[in-house]
Amino acid sequence: LISVSWSGINLNAQIQYRVMLISNTVQNDITSCEKRHTFSHLYPGVNEINTYEKRHTFSHLYPGVKYTLTVEMTSCKQKKVISKMITTAARVYNAEAYIQELFLPSYENTCRPEFKSMSAKFRKEIEKNLPKEFQAYIKSKTMRLVINAIRKGSVIVVFDIVTALDVPSNTSSIQKSFLNALQKSTLAVDLKRTHIVEANACLQGTDSCSANATCSTEGASYTCACLEGFTDLSPAVPGRDCYVTIPGGTTSPSTAPSST
Repeated sequence: LISVSWSGINLNAQIQYRVMLISNTVQNDITSCEKRHTFSHLYPGVNEINTYEKRHTFSHLYPGVKYTLTVEMTSCKQKKVISKMITTAARVYNAEAYIQELFLPSYENTCRPEFKSMSAKFRKEIEKNLPKEFQAYIKSKTMRLVINAIRKGSVIVVFDIVTALDVPSNTSSIQKSFLNALQKSTLAVDLKRTHIVEANACLQGTDSCSANATCSTEGASYTCACLEGFTDLSPAVPGRDCYVTIPGGTTSPSTAPSST
């Protein structure tokens, strides 16, 4: 879940706020594949509420997803918008599966029907052969399979396995379960060339740590910590909102959302 609160000068109970949480997946689809209207009833990756409160919690979110959080308000006939990037916590495993079949050039375009069809087939074959508990995690949104690309050679499916931090699995069980699922599938997978490894978010630059924080890898996840001389404004999620410490307080925007 993501809990967000905001504060500022001259905010009163008569101000209504429009709060939107949009996943990057939706944003990428809109800009690179199709023109869509981004309403929550049309696309489930958009969460939108109108409220007079200065706090809201979004729940039932997928792990390891980058979101754009936007708070919009109108005061004295002036519209103000503040936003920030937020990533839900997760363990991430990078994987590549080598499938011995004819490669289609259209697989390289994630917007093409051929890519979407192959991705759906790959995901279905894996999910139906996973252990029952893993299938339950996927159904409850605490585990997901992300197809990043399909490359030539014969067919190489580049994908991530993403789990919530509270999923009781380790690297060994993830590797064993997914490799067994690939072996049982109808896909002609070359298991000798297929691999699943812990992602290094700090090295890959996919972490959500502040520029004023350190990033430390912990297995398939990571932790952040504000540098010395900086104050953490969101200690519930350390190292994401780090501002330089000054006498009498900390520097921060006049209206800033904080999240957990």
